[in-house]
Amino acid sequence: MLAKKKGEWRHLQNYLHMASSVVGLPWMEGTLDLSFLEEYIVRTCKAESVRAFGEEDVAQYIDTRKRVIRVETNALPDGPERDLALADVDDLIRKILRKAPSPHYTIIITSDEVSPVHPVPEMAITDMPQLFELFHDVVNDPRREHELERNAYMYQEVEPYWNDGADPTQLYLQKKNHDEVHLFDSVHWQKNEKLVATVAMMVASLILIQTLNFGRWLKDKILQSKQKLA
Repeated sequence: MLAKKKGEWRHLQNYLHMASSVVGLPWMEGTLDLSFLEEYIVRTCKAESVRAFGEEDVAQYIDTRKRVIRVETNALPDGPERDLALADVDDLIRKILRKAPSPHYTIIITSDEVSPVHPVPEMAITDMPQLFELFHDVVNDPRREHELERNAYMYQEVEPYWNDGADPTQLYLQKKNHDEVHLFDSVHWQKNEKLVATVAMMVASLILIQTLNFGRWLKDKILQSKQKLA
């Protein structure tokens, strides 16, 4: 977590830089009561508690319910393997946060082990904080001395959209009149000229056939009448 170990915490460094509030507590008496904090959040925010030892322990979100994800890792080894273990934890945090459906989250990193003596003298930390303080370049960044919402683009006021168009009733009537078929509309006849010609020919043919049939029937009636008179 020191500035010289950025390579092992590169994902967490990015999350801290994007956060609007970052607080570091280098000196504490005892450990943070995570169980009490977890129960308080669950009770107050109606959240769900999740214990995670790996990425697979955190399921994909299918709702918007708040969650308290408690990630517990093994004690860090000594020697060269320590840097690899830190990088694995950093990657685990990235994978879990990528499953979150919202960018609104809080990260708490602490240890459950207590040391009776601080490994670094207080005088050394005061004189050279950049070498010994955790996330010194982020927590003590001079730009954080002023209040700044780094996610301000997410909370910009959006001007309401006002529909300056015509009255909906008038729009409905105009559309209705446009969709209506008027029998004596010349434009409508021109658009359907072929269809009209076909229908006219069919009607004329039916009239001609019926006329011929009527003529034959009338002729037969006249001939029958003459035969009876004869």
